[in-house]
Amino acid sequence: MCINDNINSAHGGATLSVHARPSTYTVYTPATVALSDMTQKLTTFPLDYKTNGIHTRLPTKSNALKLVHHMGPAAEGVAYLKGNMLCMRDDTDVELPFRQESHFFYLTGVNEPGFHFLFDFNTQRSILFAPLVDEASIVWMGEPDTLPELLAKYNVDEVLYEDQLSTVLASIRPTAIHVLDINDNSALPLSNLAPSPRLEVAFLRPALAEARIIKADWEIDLLRRINRISSDAHLRLMRTVRPGQNEYELHALFVYECARRGAFFQCYSPIVASGNNAATLHYNRNNRWLDEDNPYQMLLVDAGAELLCYGSDITRTYPTGGKFSEEAKVIYHIVEDMQDVRKI
Repeated sequence: MCINDNINSAHGGATLSVHARPSTYTVYTPATVALSDMTQKLTTFPLDYKTNGIHTRLPTKSNALKLVHHMGPAAEGVAYLKGNMLCMRDDTDVELPFRQESHFFYLTGVNEPGFHFLFDFNTQRSILFAPLVDEASIVWMGEPDTLPELLAKYNVDEVLYEDQLSTVLASIRPTAIHVLDINDNSALPLSNLAPSPRLEVAFLRPALAEARIIKADWEIDLLRRINRISSDAHLRLMRTVRPGQNEYELHALFVYECARRGAFFQCYSPIVASGNNAATLHYNRNNRWLDEDNPYQMLLVDAGAELLCYGSDITRTYPTGGKFSEEAKVIYHIVEDMQDVRKI
């Protein structure tokens, strides 16, 4: 459970929580729903990579060392990962919002497009390759960080430009190059390497999955922060929902509440499903009008914010008018009793 707040009754005394059976069944009261401070500043965790204007590196080098452990005997040669590129909207010069490949971010902390990463299993040296930016691009995108600035910014041993990838690989002469996917070799200068290394696709992804199971303290802090943002956004919807609204109004409000606190991305497309729309598992039209004359109509909201490639996933269901029907009360207690038994 991500929301632990009690939701106060419109009449004062009763509350609705996952652990206490209410004497009444009012879901929200706009004036009394407990929210954390929606205007609070970011915690000391460097969500925007800066604390008091000074860049704070994420300790991603330790993640690379965890990868070595989970690769086991297959940890030979190098691991190569290609970060995501900036994509353009069809037939325009407009950039689509950039979202980094999750494993790449886990190993580098880089949330910028066009980078490459090389990890030498023999020396445990991590090398980041930055994209070459021409003058025309600088006019549109601004000045890129210099190599020394990037080295200070990210927890790697060395930063070079991408045109040096071939030279570095030739100097390492790896027996194997581990990639996430066979398509990830498109940027590798394999024809220039002698002897030609093996291209391995079987080990890197499973090892990364194992390495990521146990979270570091900074990851746990980040996940808590994201889930608080998402939980507060859900509570805001509980305060706001009324019969006669449209699902897209609530969709927009959820995204807004997350974005205003720094979580620009959603972990997945929000599901705001009223009535029988909730029976469709991945309903995402989110364009139905809530019944004006049925305050017992149920609304399912399945949505969660994402920040720095870490996400949240929260689902809540409640009546649009604030009170459960008799049938819904029965179902509520069934779920509540199950949760008590399972100690959720």
